Amino acid sequence: MEKAYQLVVENNLMDKQHTFNIKYELADYFIKRALKDGIHLSVTTNLFAYDCPNPIKPDKMAEGEVCKCEMKDMEELADFIEMFHDETKVDQMDRKGCLEHAEFKIKEGKTYFWTDSEGNHVATCAYTLKGELASIGMVFTRPEYRRKHFAENLVYQVTEMAKAEGCLPMLYTDADYAASNACYEKIGYILQGKLCMIG
Repeated sequence: MEKAYQLVVENNLMDKQHTFNIKYELADYFIKRALKDGIHLSVTTNLFAYDCPNPIKPDKMAEGEVCKCEMKDMEELADFIEMFHDETKVDQMDRKGCLEHAEFKIKEGKTYFWTDSEGNHVATCAYTLKGELASIGMVFTRPEYRRKHFAENLVYQVTEMAKAEGCLPMLYTDADYAASNACYEKIGYILQGKLCMIG
């Protein structure tokens, strides 16, 4: 635990810009150890870690379809990124940062919108390959389009894409957001661990 703490300090990550997703035992150590250095850390979010070896098709199909984000969508994807980070209060960035991140995600080629029957982009989801794992993220639905099963259907489709690449889909969620966790569990995500975010 001390070695992990020292790695964070040596790499100048013990600042107000970074957060860490770690097990509670290590989080407790970091919080107590940082106090000795005059640094105040605390748990900001309780997290669940899920994986999905066998995706389950949603019971309720949403109107619309999945479409890959392209360069023409950069401004709109930046809007989604900004809304996501403003709502979660994690890794917030200015407009320039949102545009740069949107460009990176589009070039990566694994970021998707759910487009409703009227052509509106109503939700986003992306995945990143990390060895044998596919990390699902950027799950966000515009507030005015929620409770219509868009995210559930989009996450299912993106999970299938990630699985088709031979990877095990996984994601982290806010443990206190019951509606979101129920959505993931309905499409086959299985709780594998409990973590927390500290900062």
